[in-house]
Amino acid sequence: MTITKTRQKHGNENIIHIIRFRRNEENLVADLIEKKYSNWKLVYQNFGLDSAVLSFEKAPLEYN
Repeated sequence: MTITKTRQKHGNENIIHIIRFRRNEENLVADLIEKKYSNWKLVYQNFGLDSAVLSFEKAPLEYN
């Protein structure tokens, strides 16, 4: 599993975290989402045969 952190501008800078993981890491990712990203907005998802990508976004005023 890898997490890429970036900023994207939509009028103001939003925080984007991109999570790439293999199918055998789904339980780890589910725990991570529940703990860290439960109040973030899911903005992109792509599931392949053996891997997946999820992107979560949080506006700067909400970012801790």
